[in-house]
Amino acid sequence: MLFASACGVLACSQHVKKLPTDDLPYARTVPDAPETPPEPLPAEPTCARTVEHAVFVAEDGADGERCGGRYPQYTSPHDPDWDGPCRTLGWALRKADAKLVVVDGAAIPRNHVEVPVVLRRDVVIEGGWRRKFVLGATAPMSLLAPLRMAVWEKDCPGKGNPKTAISTGPIVAEDVAGTARLIDLELEVAETTPGETSIGVRAVGATTRVELDNVRISASAPMGKKGAKGAAGDAGGDDCPSADGAAATTSGANGADATETGTFSAEGYQARDGQAGADGLPGNAALAGGTGTCVDCVTQCAATTSAGTTTCSVATSLRQCGSQAKSGCGGGGGRGGAGSGGGGSSVALLAWDATVVLNGGSLYAANGGSAASPGVGGPGGAGGTGRAGIADPPVACSTQCEYILGGCTGTQPAAGQGGAGTVGGAGSAGGSGGRGAGGSSYAIVKNAGAAVEYGPTTRLGHGVGGAGSVRGNAADVFVVP
Repeated sequence: MLFASACGVLACSQHVKKLPTDDLPYARTVPDAPETPPEPLPAEPTCARTVEHAVFVAEDGADGERCGGRYPQYTSPHDPDWDGPCRTLGWALRKADAKLVVVDGAAIPRNHVEVPVVLRRDVVIEGGWRRKFVLGATAPMSLLAPLRMAVWEKDCPGKGNPKTAISTGPIVAEDVAGTARLIDLELEVAETTPGETSIGVRAVGATTRVELDNVRISASAPMGKKGAKGAAGDAGGDDCPSADGAAATTSGANGADATETGTFSAEGYQARDGQAGADGLPGNAALAGGTGTCVDCVTQCAATTSAGTTTCSVATSLRQCGSQAKSGCGGGGGRGGAGSGGGGSSVALLAWDATVVLNGGSLYAANGGSAASPGVGGPGGAGGTGRAGIADPPVACSTQCEYILGGCTGTQPAAGQGGAGTVGGAGSAGGSGGRGAGGSSYAIVKNAGAAVEYGPTTRLGHGVGGAGSVRGNAADVFVVP
């Protein structure tokens, strides 16, 4: 045989192999591989829970009409037919049959903000799952299909469940007629629109029951909307009955500040804004416009000859005068500045006639939003300049007669000029707007008809009320009177 040797195949396996270069000075030997195979790796512990039938949400998913599968079949996240995990809770709950929504432990990046998530009867949203990708014999056999399949598992020995942190819009459960449940989630609700209130979970209606198991909610509201500056007053017109032309000196009154904080209702929180400033006063119309000048226009020249010399003179003339100017109107008063918007409130949980049960977890409300600065009043408008009088005649006429080229001819053209306009008084500035009230900070807000149940394992926390004409309030629990 081509590879036969004197020791035989089996015998050689028990001796040191020689390299072809053994006879060289630098030759070395290589021992055989050990006959005892290495110890196998210990089997990975079996996780307590896996799930195959649910609507799945993952950070690398994509929203679409077919999303929600455990792992994609034949599509990419850029394909409208993507059938892998959804990217957001909102799209996952669009599935009519969605009763269990499971969320990957690193599901939603914190810079991804969802619109409000609307819960419905008997739905469960559970975070803390981890995906494990494995080679799957049952994976679709297609060149376009992935070679891996995803196993979703939870409560694995030696591994803590990952936190599922989601930057989200408010979670809303309204007239659910049943129970909705959230498990192992960390929800951050941070409104960015000035003056809006940040509410983590809003549960409304006597038929609504929401259970929060190990759910951490934090809510943070922004400051109020800045009051807009008042517009400038309109400039005065150029034709008004004459007056004294005095400027307005009294500005518009400032708007009133908010005197109390905003109010809560089933819909949320209504911030208390400052009132707008009053408009300024208009200026007075100008003094009477200037009078026009006059000229005597030659209508006929006369010639007188004496001692061979001809003298020309005005035989007849017509007096014409420019018109009197118009008086400028007073400038308009500046518009009042807008009141500043009140700050939004930070509320982790709002319960209105609903039942909410908390098992562990925490509710934290950040500081209430501060009221912004009010708008200043606009400046008064300038007085009108008045309309100048009209010249008469429109084309200059001759005012003298002179002997030219054998005859008397009119010379020295001129016209009566219109009078100069007079300037009206300026308007006064508008008043500044009033300041809004600060927003409040509450972990829980409830009305008398709501029931919120929690024990010592649930932590509540709050910040301070926002600054404003009236500072917002702060407490762990606020019961709406």
